[in-house]
Amino acid sequence: MVDAALSLTFECTGGQTLWQQHSQAGHLQVAQNAHYRWLEFGNGVAQSAFARNNPHALALPYTRWLLAGLMFTTAVERATLLGLGGGSLASYLARAGINVTAVDADPLVVAAAQQFFPLPEQNLDIEVCDAREYLAQPGAHGMDLLLVDLFTCEGMPSWLAHASFHDACASALAPGGVVCLNLAVDCAEALDELLEALRKAYGNQALAIAVPQHANIIAMAVNGPQPDSWDTLQPRAQALERRLGLPFERMLAAIFYAHGSRHRLRFGASAASLGLSY
Repeated sequence: MVDAALSLTFECTGGQTLWQQHSQAGHLQVAQNAHYRWLEFGNGVAQSAFARNNPHALALPYTRWLLAGLMFTTAVERATLLGLGGGSLASYLARAGINVTAVDADPLVVAAAQQFFPLPEQNLDIEVCDAREYLAQPGAHGMDLLLVDLFTCEGMPSWLAHASFHDACASALAPGGVVCLNLAVDCAEALDELLEALRKAYGNQALAIAVPQHANIIAMAVNGPQPDSWDTLQPRAQALERRLGLPFERMLAAIFYAHGSRHRLRFGASAASLGLSY
């Protein structure tokens, strides 16, 4: 099952500006054209988008691939998203019946999402808070799924590579909980530094895949023993694909292509294992 809107190639040209403000994330702008509405931070890159004829689908490829970590857990009741943007991911999970907390440090980003994007009325709470401060709160613990999608007009924050951040994420996860990160880096050294910090926080286990035909890298890890066999993961991918209509079998094939050996996964994710040429 594929959403009808995904037959269109996302294109953010020829747009009409609906709203703009300058904020700590950059020059925020909401625009739309005949097919899409999107949010950008003044650098010409769409941070969130939805198809106007199918507003609840995940229009941007990286948002679909950021959910690859769902294959590595058996149940998700509580999810947290660090970085709201237009709320596409938060809305998608909330509409799937998952209780979602979305965290964003920029109140203007939150205001734009609430005014111009189709946020659900149920299963979604929004916190205006720095991600690191939020993770330090006692009530932030016990997450089944943690999605990290933190960007400004200047790219990812530098502290995303710090061991302390990944340790805080690991502490916030429930046993068996999964963290998935959307990454965009411009050199192998920067990616390897970040993945090394991730591995150290999760018992030397981490995976990463490149979003096809895009610059995004999705990294993921499990708080506890990580499923590692094709026989375990393929039925989960098939079930998730039937339920959510996202390409989980393709994601699983990409993970095994990068990390598989005799139908089992190796967890030493690196720029070299992804075959990236920077």
